[in-house]
Amino acid sequence: MAYSDYGGFAYKNGVREDSRSDVELSPEGLRSTPGQWPGFTSTAPGRKECFHVILGSGLIFVGLYKQTMINIFRGSERVENLYWGEKAGLFLSRKVDGVLIEMRWEVTDNHYQYVRMIEPNGTVWTGFSGYGVGAGKEDGGHGFSTAKCVGRLENIFETITNEREKS
Repeated sequence: MAYSDYGGFAYKNGVREDSRSDVELSPEGLRSTPGQWPGFTSTAPGRKECFHVILGSGLIFVGLYKQTMINIFRGSERVENLYWGEKAGLFLSRKVDGVLIEMRWEVTDNHYQYVRMIEPNGTVWTGFSGYGVGAGKEDGGHGFSTAKCVGRLENIFETITNEREKS
């Protein structure tokens, strides 16, 4: 199980990428330990950042931590920290080096965060994180549904795309 029972999943072009759950980002690159918090198992020296989910295949990465924090990185250098605070229910977006990053924090049966990242080459990353969901928590033993988060992830960004096309 992941640290403090938080987790999430990442998808690249709609296909789940298990190697992007419970991930460590350092100047040396990414290291994944799906279902186990990397901060507890890391042997890498030096500065590192740990996330329940990390999105991105190039220079820009987006890390999701618990249900409250989204970090944007250029390589291993942090560009921006976003905390959900009063943002629940709002859509936020950023464009960093040609990469579109769309975010939403939601409070339903629990607190969750959802992110879509569209890279200049057309690669689309999506992901979510929160309490009691994700890698190692698919059985719903915490009373929250990973499957429900997966369905919401698909629906939430379809809604954003449809609204953008209407305007």
